[in-house]
Amino acid sequence: MGYNISCHFSNLTFCGPPAGNIVGNYWFNAPIAQWTAWDRIDVGDVNFRTGVYETNPRDLDLSFSPGWFCCATGALMHAEAGWTPKLGPNALQGLYKAGFWYETAGGPDVLLDMTGLPPLQTSGRYGFYFQGFQQVTGIGAYDPEGGSRARKESNWTTMEGLSVFVNFIQADRATATIDNQIAVGLLYAAPFESRPNDTIGLAIGRTDYNSRAAEAIELANPGAAVPRAEYPLELFYKFHVRPRSLSK
Repeated sequence: MGYNISCHFSNLTFCGPPAGNIVGNYWFNAPIAQWTAWDRIDVGDVNFRTGVYETNPRDLDLSFSPGWFCCATGALMHAEAGWTPKLGPNALQGLYKAGFWYETAGGPDVLLDMTGLPPLQTSGRYGFYFQGFQQVTGIGAYDPEGGSRARKESNWTTMEGLSVFVNFIQADRATATIDNQIAVGLLYAAPFESRPNDTIGLAIGRTDYNSRAAEAIELANPGAAVPRAEYPLELFYKFHVRPRSLSK
């Protein structure tokens, strides 16, 4: 769950499970394994997903293991709702997701301490996100989760037109050093009639450094430079040297 729908791009601001991008100290992205249980329910073009993941610092050990039977510190609970409409007479594909998580292990407050004692420990931490992708022009529908569903010509699968996306994620400001991230972008598939398998993409994002964490740095080191935000920009052209043959 939480798959990022703009993974045509290389920068992790635009590609990668959203929560793992900013709270990677407890939301672990692949290839790390965790014990989990999850389920999905589909109702027409709407789906609901829920899951519970074990929080275990040992998952970060440098050893190959599908999971551990000790040392868990809590559980991460995650819920997500998705909508995959086909809009207009051309049935242009959209994909919209909203999710929320709560993790029971908690963590240190990024600012508050007890007069020189170890930082205040929270009882839990949370976050939420929204992702949207919409094909706005072109022929054939595009499914970001399942690949291209479009017309076939000369045994090629093609998709044409402009698509737009937006990703937003907000983490608990009490415990997250990086507290939010936003990205927007454009994708144009088949930009030229002679290049039906090429794609152009442009995206810009902002990753925010929590102002509470910045304040803690300033209090500990008056006059020190503190991080504020990062603004990545990515432009790419995906060029297919030769078409891929599809198995029959």
